[in-house]
Amino acid sequence: MSRVVRALCVAVGVLACVGLLMYAAKRYGDPASAIRRYGEPAAAPHVFVRGTLRRALDSELPAMCSVVHQRQQRCGRSSCWETHEAMTFARAELDVEWGSSPLPPKLTLSHEFRFEPRRPAFEVVARDSARAATWKGIAQTANLGFTEASLAGPGDRIVEACLDDATRVFVEGCVSAEKGLIEPCAGLPFYGLVAGEPQAAVDDAADEIALFAGGAALALLVAVLALVRAPNALVSGLEDRGPPHRRNLGAARALLAIPPLAGLAVVLMHGVPPPSTWATGRGGFALAITALTLWTLFALSRMLHRRRALAALTPVLATPRSLLAKASGTVELAVRARLRGDGVKPLIGDDVVAFSEARIVETYKKGKYAARIERLVVRESDELDVGDESGDGVLRLTRSILDVELRKVTMVELSPRYRERGIVVERHPEHLRYFVEERVIHAGEPLYVFGDVSEIALTSSEHGYRSVRGSPTLGGEGVAPVLVHAGQERGLVATLAREARWANSLAVVGACVFTALAVALAYLASL
Repeated sequence: MSRVVRALCVAVGVLACVGLLMYAAKRYGDPASAIRRYGEPAAAPHVFVRGTLRRALDSELPAMCSVVHQRQQRCGRSSCWETHEAMTFARAELDVEWGSSPLPPKLTLSHEFRFEPRRPAFEVVARDSARAATWKGIAQTANLGFTEASLAGPGDRIVEACLDDATRVFVEGCVSAEKGLIEPCAGLPFYGLVAGEPQAAVDDAADEIALFAGGAALALLVAVLALVRAPNALVSGLEDRGPPHRRNLGAARALLAIPPLAGLAVVLMHGVPPPSTWATGRGGFALAITALTLWTLFALSRMLHRRRALAALTPVLATPRSLLAKASGTVELAVRARLRGDGVKPLIGDDVVAFSEARIVETYKKGKYAARIERLVVRESDELDVGDESGDGVLRLTRSILDVELRKVTMVELSPRYRERGIVVERHPEHLRYFVEERVIHAGEPLYVFGDVSEIALTSSEHGYRSVRGSPTLGGEGVAPVLVHAGQERGLVATLAREARWANSLAVVGACVFTALAVALAYLASL
């Protein structure tokens, strides 16, 4: 991932996180929020009332209705109904069974209400029915729309959601003692009407806040993932030579089962009939729990990566440097690359280097996506000559892990340079492009080498009567891969230590986000 793409992901993720958190805070602090209206003690004229609806005797309409003019719109490849106009209607009284303060036995309900947490199920009103004409007449009298012209299209309809006579409800609002009327409190556009227990409205508002908190956590996770660096190429090879340690999350991966279980729980909750407050659903909590799970796995993975980076340091620090002339067994060398003959001309660039290894990958179209396949790994020579102050040696790099200069190029077709060198690769029928990655080692470049001596050449002494030790060869078949780092041991140690510190920092960030989100969810669930 390029730096520009990483920066863009970080910026978008952080901005989305901040925006969602601000919206969640706004919803929590909004005086119109159900958490505020139902969760705080009622002080007159603000009241809580539990009672039974009674339809007005002179009305043939239901006691309280939410009436909506819907218009059919295109939603992607399908169609959907969107609200074009809406109004509320009330011709009802409330037989008071309980009130948060002394109240008359009957109260009139104004039409400025809102069904909470969900309105009753919508029913379609027949276009030419008397009910449709009645709703249009009421709306037009109050200048609320629902005109004949606006409802004339084939994609227009009227739907109603109503509560009728003898329905037990819980009402939150302000009472006008002079009128005996329940109406919205000052500064609010509506009062609340719950067909059941008020806790359902609070739970629904808490669930909405949890939805935005979970979305913010996921957005931040995207930003942080963009900051995760690719592990140093030598970590895996050095781990093999270090003490035994954990290399994967193991049983912790079972946490991935939590999100689908949370989703299933939401489905089951929706199947629980009222008066259970869980019937309002917990989709926001399910998303937040999913975010909590992913942050847990992220923090654990960073802790694991820290442990692996430190384990990779162990053989580097525990193995003393050896001279080529005395190399035997497993050794750590500080050498410089040397040209063999006229050197190697790389595929990418026009310079001459001591060693080159190129990897050609083809991408091709597979359905709606792009797939990758490695076509060829090419080296002009499998060996690299090296030397230090004590003598010369050879690195056999057929099995190696290289942490050296990396060159990259992308092309639709391979340039003539490849064919001139006899490099011909297969071409998929749905070919898209080729990616070429080439690792090069320059002549005279300092190298840190960790590997096993596989062979020691013997040469005749100057006096000719016996053989003496010659140059060693590291690597090859039958031994562990040779590890080659462009630089000195001090630089490799600093790189691995920096990688461990960065992984530890991200693990701390993960732990902090997990704690904050867990505390927020626990608080919202307790409301």
